[in-house]
Amino acid sequence: MNIIGERQHPEKFVPICIRKILNGETIQIHSDPTLTKSGTRHYLHARNIAKAVHFILTETNERLDKTDASLGCFNIVGEREIANSDLAKMIGEAMGKEAKIEMISFHSSRPGHDLRYALDGSKIAKAGFKYPVNFEDSLKKTIEWSLKEENKRWITL
Repeated sequence: MNIIGERQHPEKFVPICIRKILNGETIQIHSDPTLTKSGTRHYLHARNIAKAVHFILTETNERLDKTDASLGCFNIVGEREIANSDLAKMIGEAMGKEAKIEMISFHSSRPGHDLRYALDGSKIAKAGFKYPVNFEDSLKKTIEWSLKEENKRWITL
């Protein structure tokens, strides 16, 4: 899962998109060999991860075992899978600007990189966990925080 949130390191995808959109620069997005389909990820706000961990520790009876991954194993996943190109466009729209996107072959710049990462989050969902803040609101809050003058240092290298 890819994490988003305030104070995220500027080398991560969301801060890079914000910075490049602000500067009118092109965002390079890893794609399939045809350069038409971008990679996808489940994005999740850091606070939602913290809430999920708290839920697991306080609301489930599952025994957690640091030496046996088959015991107490929960996947904490994002609400939905989002294409990286769509996320860049969403960020641009939230900023009131156009996101300039260029698809690049992921194998040439990041050998071993996967276009898709996905986990099964049904176990934690069946246990009753609900995300306290939806993805769209989490993204909007992250962008708004990043654009405040006193916080812009977080999106610059």
